[in-house]
Amino acid sequence: MIVYAHGTTGLPPECGPTLNLGRVNDFGPVAMLAAKGYAVALIDYQGMGVAGRQQGATAADPTIPYLEPRSAAYDVIDAVRAMQHLHPGQVSSRWAVAGHSQGGQAAWAAAELAPTYGTGLTLVAAMSQAPVLDLRTLGYDDGRIDNDQAWFLPTLITGVADSRPEMNRWNYLRGSVRANLPTLINWCDPAVKAKQTAVESAMTHQELLPATRRDAELLQTALTQYSLPQRRIAVPVYVAQGSKDPLVLPQSTRTAVRQACALGDRVHLTVLVGKGHDIGGDMGGYDWLYDRFAGKPDDAVCSAG
Repeated sequence: MIVYAHGTTGLPPECGPTLNLGRVNDFGPVAMLAAKGYAVALIDYQGMGVAGRQQGATAADPTIPYLEPRSAAYDVIDAVRAMQHLHPGQVSSRWAVAGHSQGGQAAWAAAELAPTYGTGLTLVAAMSQAPVLDLRTLGYDDGRIDNDQAWFLPTLITGVADSRPEMNRWNYLRGSVRANLPTLINWCDPAVKAKQTAVESAMTHQELLPATRRDAELLQTALTQYSLPQRRIAVPVYVAQGSKDPLVLPQSTRTAVRQACALGDRVHLTVLVGKGHDIGGDMGGYDWLYDRFAGKPDDAVCSAG
């Protein structure tokens, strides 16, 4: 079976697949994988979907530990066991994980923790598109914010602060950002897009700067601790990275892959020339994944290029 870890859809619980089933086609090639005969699990991350709503999460007060790799890894691996429980005798213990962006990080984290948290299951391979691995590049650069960061920072700070009690999100989010935060962190509802665009065009970088040097340090510490790799991966990994990605910078992915190679990982890095963060329609990673399920060897030499 294959677990698909979706990219960022927002932090409110309604942005999770279990409360957003009408937009399943937006969650990557789930139908394509099912048509190939794979059992496919499309996950909610902790704090999202039905469970998030039942636990009291709202658009104004979400509870997703955004980009915290351990919880994301557990979400992925738990999905395999849930599928086996729901379909006894029909779902193999052999599994793989594929994901994009936030989901690319989740896929990588799940591969790292599979030997300890995934006992009794056999991970075959992991595929990560535009994975958010070196999170340090998402924070502040000498107190400056560029436009590519600005639209993303409300989501990043709100999510990270949820799992870091020492961080007060209002020390980073002020003015129009604070007043319109439920809109800015909701990426899944087409009805809010027009308002979201208007707010983004009106907000200033000053509204997103940390209140103190200590606040900036707290965020950078969290992003450093969330960054991957953290431990060796026992199975081959395919990474696809757009050369024009403005959010997950190509150099940050190369840095992470170089560190993984030093740990002894087998990483197949493909840089897609001219592609941005959405990777476009590249299916090379899925073809590679099918070959791993078929038992074909992966002859790639681990290199960051």
